[in-house]
Amino acid sequence: MGISGYLKRLGAASFIFFVLLATNAHTKIFTTESYCELRDVALQIEKTYPTSKYVYVGIGRSPAPGIRFFQEIATGLAYNLPLHLPYGELTKIQIKILNDHLTRFLPNSKIFGERGILLIDFANTGATILRTTQLVQKYLPRRVELRAIALSNHTNAASLKNLVKKLPVSIVDLAAYPKLTELFLSSQFDAVAEYDSFHLEHHPGATNSKDLVPLKAYDQLGEELLEYMLNDHTILEPAMKIRACRDKLTVNTHGRAGRSNANLDDLNSWA
Repeated sequence: MGISGYLKRLGAASFIFFVLLATNAHTKIFTTESYCELRDVALQIEKTYPTSKYVYVGIGRSPAPGIRFFQEIATGLAYNLPLHLPYGELTKIQIKILNDHLTRFLPNSKIFGERGILLIDFANTGATILRTTQLVQKYLPRRVELRAIALSNHTNAASLKNLVKKLPVSIVDLAAYPKLTELFLSSQFDAVAEYDSFHLEHHPGATNSKDLVPLKAYDQLGEELLEYMLNDHTILEPAMKIRACRDKLTVNTHGRAGRSNANLDDLNSWA
């Protein structure tokens, strides 16, 4: 092969490399303003439902950034529950699939002890948070306290209050958080969720709950949030603990950044 041929091959390989690099690059979602709004909503939730009394569970993909924020300041006390419910009453088979799914994704009492569970979701109509709360309530032992928060677009907040008044659901009106609301409404958080969407169906080709695995985009979301959190003086105490553990990141067998158990214990003391 001549020099010209070698350079052509090198150029092609370099082009492919940069295309792949661009494809895998993480597009940042937050601005300083939208991050501050996310932080303020999260701290409002933590003040009302402290992690000393509750473990947080985000429903579906939209709460992913909030859950990731909580995972950084209260490790082991925030989880994502991938779930999309079908319309109408569930069949016996669907209830069995749902219960198996909840067993896998909801934290058990060995993890949260005497804490209750707080469900969190962004609500347009309120149908998801309403039905999910009812179904999870049936699934959990009676001794476990269940509460839920619906993060609501200002225009829907009043109607939601009437819809959920008979359930342990609180409404957080996002009127004061326009940038965060815009991100919710544009479904931008779906692309950085921890898991793909899980539709509760029963037909050939339907997604199996066991096939759901954590996605790399969620780790990248965590890195983006950490950049803000580590320089955020309003969360000084948890940020200091995050910073202390930051240099001790380990790489797990999947090649992703993760924290060792010893370092997780350092963060748990804040909860």
